[in-house]
Order: sequence, then structure tokens, then C-alpha cells
Amino acid sequence: MAIQENAALISVLIVEDNPGDLFLLEETLRLTKLSFEHVYKATSAAEAIVALNKYPISLVLLDLSLPDSSGFNSYIQVHEYADTIPIIVLTGLADTELALETMAKGAQDYMVKGEYDGRLLAKSIQYSIERNRIRLSLLESNESYRNLFFNNPLPIFIWDMNTLAILECNEMAQEEYGYTYEELLQMSVTDIRSEKDNDKLLAFAKEFRETAILKRSDVWKHRK
Repeated sequence: MAIQENAALISVLIVEDNPGDLFLLEETLRLTKLSFEHVYKATSAAEAIVALNKYPISLVLLDLSLPDSSGFNSYIQVHEYADTIPIIVLTGLADTELALETMAKGAQDYMVKGEYDGRLLAKSIQYSIERNRIRLSLLESNESYRNLFFNNPLPIFIWDMNTLAILECNEMAQEEYGYTYEELLQMSVTDIRSEKDNDKLLAFAKEFRETAILKRSDVWKHRK
């Protein structure tokens, strides 16, 4: 992943109640060579929520120890209002396990106070923004796929090549085969294929398991 300096203007929200830590963080931001449009500041989770609702923010730098919340609760409160905005957690050396927990729940990165410089901070900011962009793009792609699958005018179902169990189906498949969604998900693909095709179906699945390539093109008889 390439790091680009001065690419897009960044609006940062710093959530930090300690004046000394806030001063050092602002000074380090100035050393990053990144282009900042705005640097907003909040000293509590409540102020952070107000800022997130009011300003177009690109990134949140979040201290977990705040006057109105602490630890993981600080992350949860801010993340609720910054769902599409990357969050970098600022933590003390003794709280790295807590920081890792926030990353497991969606934070893009964490930095230990006093152990980063302008270069590391710039790298963390740009990587976090890029990773978040990819995450949102994947979510959008998944949503597009879901719409294509579930709203398709043709009957579609997904089945397991190992167990032959039906895993998912769209509404048109329910109409075409005459079963409810719940009934289809309790069935095997053999239940909706001609019994005469069972050997051919098993060979088709075996070939895919061994090669991971769908080579066979054929005509199949289905049962409603």
C-alpha cells in the first residue's frame, strides 16, 4: 500500500481531555506533512458526539480515558456515531490489550502515547483512512451482490459442494420450486433434482472439490 503525501485534505477530530497530551498530539500532527483542512477538538465523549454530528470528519484520534467515559466504553460511544469514519485509539503502554480489543470491534489502529513521531502518526492516519475506504467499498459491493441475488428474476440457490445442503435461496426460487424459504434451507440439492441425475450430481461436486474449477456444463432435470 503506497503512502501519498498531501493527497486529500483531512479533517481530524481529536478526543483528548489532557492538555499536555493534546498539545503534543497537535505538534506531532504538524510534523506529519499531511494536509489538514480542519483539526477539531473534544474533551469528552459527549463533545465528540456533537462534533461528529456537526462536522464532516475524516478521522478520529480517540483517547480512551475521558471525563464522562473510560476504557472500551469510550470507544463504543464514539464508534456509534462514527460508524463510517476510521478511529485511531490513543492509549497508554499498560492498555495495549484494551486497544487491541477496540481493533477487534472496528478501530483501524492504535498508538501508544509517547511512542510515536510524525512519521509513524502520518503512516497510521493514511493507512487507517485507506483501510476504511476499502472496508466501505467491500460493504457496498456486498450490498450490491445481495440485491442482485435476492431480487434476481431467475431462481437462484446456493448449495454446499461437500454436504449438498441448500444454504441460501432467493424469493424466485421459492416461487419456482413451491417450497418456503425455511423448507428449502432444510433440504439437499438432491431433493430438487431428478433421482436419475444423482450420480451425475455427485460426480459434478467431486470434480469441483478436487479441482476448484467448474468444468462441467450440462442439462439438469429439476423437481418442484
